[in-house]
Amino acid sequence: MKKLFIPSLVVMLFGGLFLQGGTVDAIDLTTPGQAGLNVGGGIASPARLDAMQAMGAKWVRFDLPWADVMSGGSNSYNWAAFDTEIANIISRGMEPLPIIDFTPAWARPSNCTGSDKCGPANASDYGHFAGVVAARYPQIHVFEIWNEENISTFWQPQPNFVAYTAILKAGYTAIKAANPAAQVITGGTAPAISNGTDIGPADFLTGIYNNGGGGYFDGVSVHPYCYGNAACPNFSANWSGWNTQMLDVRNVMVAHGDSAKKIWGTEFGAPTSGNGDNVTEAQQATMVTNGYNLFRSYSWAGPVFIWHKDQDLCTTSSDTECFFGLIRYAGTYKPGRDAFIAISNTGAPTLSDMIATAVSYNPATGTFQSTIKNQGTVATPSGTIIGVGYLVDGVSRTYSDTTIGPLVAGASITVGTNGPTYFIPNGTHTITAWVDDINRFPESDETNNQFSQTITVGDTTPPTLVQVTPVPSVSRNHTPSYTFSSTEAGTISYTGDCSSSTTAATSGNNTITLNTLARGTHSNCSLIVTDAANNPSASLSLNSFIISYASDLNQDRSVNVLDFGLLHNNYGTSNAAGDVNYDGMVDVLDFGVLHTEYGGSV
Repeated sequence: MKKLFIPSLVVMLFGGLFLQGGTVDAIDLTTPGQAGLNVGGGIASPARLDAMQAMGAKWVRFDLPWADVMSGGSNSYNWAAFDTEIANIISRGMEPLPIIDFTPAWARPSNCTGSDKCGPANASDYGHFAGVVAARYPQIHVFEIWNEENISTFWQPQPNFVAYTAILKAGYTAIKAANPAAQVITGGTAPAISNGTDIGPADFLTGIYNNGGGGYFDGVSVHPYCYGNAACPNFSANWSGWNTQMLDVRNVMVAHGDSAKKIWGTEFGAPTSGNGDNVTEAQQATMVTNGYNLFRSYSWAGPVFIWHKDQDLCTTSSDTECFFGLIRYAGTYKPGRDAFIAISNTGAPTLSDMIATAVSYNPATGTFQSTIKNQGTVATPSGTIIGVGYLVDGVSRTYSDTTIGPLVAGASITVGTNGPTYFIPNGTHTITAWVDDINRFPESDETNNQFSQTITVGDTTPPTLVQVTPVPSVSRNHTPSYTFSSTEAGTISYTGDCSSSTTAATSGNNTITLNTLARGTHSNCSLIVTDAANNPSASLSLNSFIISYASDLNQDRSVNVLDFGLLHNNYGTSNAAGDVNYDGMVDVLDFGVLHTEYGGSV
């Protein structure tokens, strides 16, 4: 990487000097998840920094406490320890990431005076100090505003996103004024659940946005701890700083139009001894590999992912904080150190990549089956479930979670279901197999896990209707009959002028009697038969026909002397040719109807 040379500067500033320069790497803000280490309080000795350099760390995160530098008052500065520490970091080719935090006694509010974790009384005082820091150290490219401000351990008397947003705005403005090219990130939020005192990371970030802080940071910093479960980070729980809270933070960013900004992982780790939440040293090493690989796989991953810490700093058996290191207190190495070295030497993850290549459904048993393949470059994690979720029309219905890795690179296997059975309704549907649907392990591509197939379940063939006997083109019968054939039984529905009390069709010929129709032309009648599988037929249009007068015996669409002749010739018989009123007899009643309708036409 190209080297930049910062010349020695000896300009007086606020009672101190600019730090003497040195040779530093040009900052890389594009490669996601560059490996870093957290000092974890105090000043890192040259020996510790040597060890970090030997492990391949690209970044060193450390406290640069306002309370230490200005402990002597509002016009007093003591930079010596930090000048040395920053110079030592840079001279070893590592990037310093200072946390500007902690309030000196003179700057604390009246309701909180006993701790440097008290939020500042005046945001402007904090902003002034942040600007001084940025001006003094132009070699530093990124500044973090406070640490774990969402919990009462680090912001007292209790977290307050209104007050924090005020110092974020003040710090950002002052840093940018001193060094416009510098990056400013929010303080890394601790994994917490909003409980009236502590505030969950997503809720805290929402508070920042709601108080106008969205334009005052270049990235969002989180601490996605999840070590209470040995499967971390490949599991979900509401307290998980990773799969629940960090991903929720991302959703908040997107919702507020900040999808272009990245999430910086400024603390992650797990203790190997302590109060019961610890993991084994082997599990810690696995978490190093899985954590870095998974973080780097996200499109929104920022340029740093910091392991907390490089070395155990104490040996108190009941104190979890003593055992986060990758090097033991005595200086011997844990397996996690080798895992960190391996991960620090690559900017891109070497991972498995699971895809589904086939999916099928058995309607008799309500079960699914899929073929899945590891097309990545390494095996899936040993002992980790390779799960498959099955979806129908985009809705999760069942799953498989009995297949246990490793699945070697290039191998394929067939898996079924051990979740609940699901019987898909008749019709055409889309079924999907989603391998590693709940993200139990990191992959080189998290976007290609689904395979979908369109299937047909049950009878999807609709009835076919054909006209058999049409309604007479001219009918004096106001309730004419109509005959059609259907290839299936089903329910009849009618549209247009026509209807009938007959609503059930049989397979074969069906004769229906239409309900009473008005005189005139009827050309918009149609019917549909829907079978038991809810498949509707195409609409069958009845022929166009005219309903004439009952006395129109010769069906010439008018009642005239010709009809009178037919009635006279059939008088006294049961001949339908003269039966005007359809009572089975040609008699004086028929003459009465004809007399009434005489002269009518349609």
